[in-house]
Amino acid sequence: MGVMPDLFCSCNSSQPAPNPRPDRYELKGMYQFNNAHLLIVRYLDCTNFEGLKAMVFAGKYEHREFLDPHFSESKGSPIARFRPDNQGLALALDFAKNYKGK
Repeated sequence: MGVMPDLFCSCNSSQPAPNPRPDRYELKGMYQFNNAHLLIVRYLDCTNFEGLKAMVFAGKYEHREFLDPHFSESKGSPIARFRPDNQGLALALDFAKNYKGK
């Protein structure tokens, strides 16, 4: 797979973090595969892991005004989330690349 860029913090927060606001985020990275895409997102109001989330979604990427990182039954819910560090990114990329869909 090669050397992974050091995109994430190595911090470990034991304090409860505020819920991220789905309308206040920055897209930091996007990887598209056949049946899924991986988004690296920084939520501006979230403090754990510097607000970073690594999330896999089914299907093709489409920009969204609201991006809720929580699991739900709604169509736009992530199908997987990974720890926002280099190991988590490697796992997320592997999962998204190999996801076959329902």
